[in-house]
Parts: sequence; C-alpha cells; structure tokens
Amino acid sequence: MTKIYEWQEIKGYFTEGIILGNGASIAIDPRFSYSSIFENAKASGLITSEIEKVFNHLNSEDFELVLRMLWHTHNINLALEVKDNVTSKVYGDLRSALIKAVRDIHILYDQVIVVLPDIATFLSQFDTVISLNYDFLVYWAILLANDKWNQTWFKDCFIEGKFDSNCEKYREPRHPAEGSTLVFYPHGNLVLANDLYGDELKLIRGEYSNLIDTIMSCWESGKYSPLFVSEGTAEQKLHAIYRSFYLSTVYESILPVLGSNIVIYGWSISKPDKHILDALREGKINKIAFSVLKNRPNIEQKCVEIENKLKYSLNNENIEVLFFYAEGAECWIH
Repeated sequence: MTKIYEWQEIKGYFTEGIILGNGASIAIDPRFSYSSIFENAKASGLITSEIEKVFNHLNSEDFELVLRMLWHTHNINLALEVKDNVTSKVYGDLRSALIKAVRDIHILYDQVIVVLPDIATFLSQFDTVISLNYDFLVYWAILLANDKWNQTWFKDCFIEGKFDSNCEKYREPRHPAEGSTLVFYPHGNLVLANDLYGDELKLIRGEYSNLIDTIMSCWESGKYSPLFVSEGTAEQKLHAIYRSFYLSTVYESILPVLGSNIVIYGWSISKPDKHILDALREGKINKIAFSVLKNRPNIEQKCVEIENKLKYSLNNENIEVLFFYAEGAECWIH
C-alpha cells in the first residue's frame, strides 16, 4: 500500500525546486477551476462569430497569439492603404473579451491577503519556484514578502521591467535577507506583457490592490498584449513558448536544472502539459514529492498511476516518488 505523508514529515528532503499547478490556485478560490479563459469568455457570450473565425483559422485558443496577429494585420493594411474596419474592430472586441473574462475569473487582492504570508512562507523553503499559473497569487505573495520580510528575497530576474537571462547571479541573497528564491512562469503571467513591437517586459505595478486595474489599463491602451499561454495542446503551447525569449529561456535553461529532489503541488501532469515533463526529463531528478487530496476516491490506484506516469515520462525507473497530503499543515496555505 502506498504511504501518503504529511508535508512536515518530508519537507526537509525537498528544498530545491517546486512546480505549482492550477490546483494551487483552486485551493484558494474555486473560480480558478476554469477549463480555459477562452471557454469562459465563450460561455459568457464574449466571443463574437468574427472572433471565433480567427481562432479557428489559427487553430488556437491562445489570446496572445490571436491579438498579436490581428494587430499586425491591421497595421499592414494601414501601411498598404487597404481599407479595413473589420480587423481593428475584431481586435478591439477580442481585447475587451479577454479583459472581461479575466476580471470574471480573478479574485481581488483584499480577498486573498490573509493567505499571502502563508504562500510566501511555504515558497521560501525552495531555491526555485515554477508557477504554471498565470494569475497574480504567487506574484502578490512574493511582493508582500519582499516588502515585509528579512528572511528570504524573492527574485524573478526582471530588472527595471526587462528580463535578465543570466539568472544564476540572482541566487545571491540581498541584504539583510538570509536566502533567495527564484520565481519563474513557464507559461507566462498576467503581469508580463509584449509591447506591440515584440519586446517583452514586466508591467510596472501600482499598489497591490490596484494591480488588476493597472494591468487591464495597459491592455485597454492597445500598447501591450499579455504574455501568457494557458490554452491548447502541448504542441501548441510549445510553439507559443518558442515565440518568446523569456518563456523559451525558462523552458530550456531553468526547468532542466530544477533540482534532483523536486516537489509537484496541484499539478495534474495531464497531456496538455507533456512539454513540461519533456523539459524535466533533461535534468537529473532522483526524488519527487507529489501532492494528493485527502479523501480522494481510489487514491491508492491514482498514486500508482501517477508514479508510473512520472517514471515513464521522465524516462527513469529509479525515480523515488513520495506522496503527501496537499492540505497538510505548513503546506501551501494550510
């Protein structure tokens, strides 16, 4: 029978890397259990027939790709003096749909402030944090910690809004902090953006409570589009990753060296994220701690399936997989 540990029993063995999946966000608020932003926008009547035609033509549900393609099409038409009101209208409608869909899904800072110190405390145990989620939760937590703490300094390797790919130098703690934790978003994040000439940046934040409004205002201005990949197959996500210097750097240079002992929390290792497992396979993982929910039906069978899938996907039968309760004390927000 598979033993399932409490986090406190095994945490001392796992201080290198952690991967956070959508289950981490759902643990905070069920609104994050969306199937996709696209499906949410469609169900809310925000996707017009014209917008849907563009998504279908590009065979994608990736807002970032479709917004950028529409913007370039509109500006090429202007340069060639081609009369075209449709493209600019669809671009504006799609941008509005994205903003409304994110507002519907995302919770406010005041609604989560009570759990942010717990998130920061939990994440500070690790050298590297990989968040597959594009929401603000991890970002809010590390901002709060950097403002209030002296123990650990969280760094995302963005300096004055620009990503520095020489990430290892940021492992050095910033005085008076005693340690540092690097944070990366392999699928992007709402706080990251492209300007419409393709340059990538981290949008300047306002006050914590106004961060959503700040980001939405940047999108509404038409000068920026979001840098996140949340929909599609593993192949489509990988194509999107390689369109981005930041995402491709994280994928190629950070994931393969996440550590020999890593934690997976709230990530279902489902087929659309096969590319993440492919990147991890390039590393030298010896041990994995994998979170499971208490009272989950058929938990014994599920643990066996997860262990087999990890060993197969990472091409290593010798990997030791330990399971722990996601709701355990000192784990995530608990």
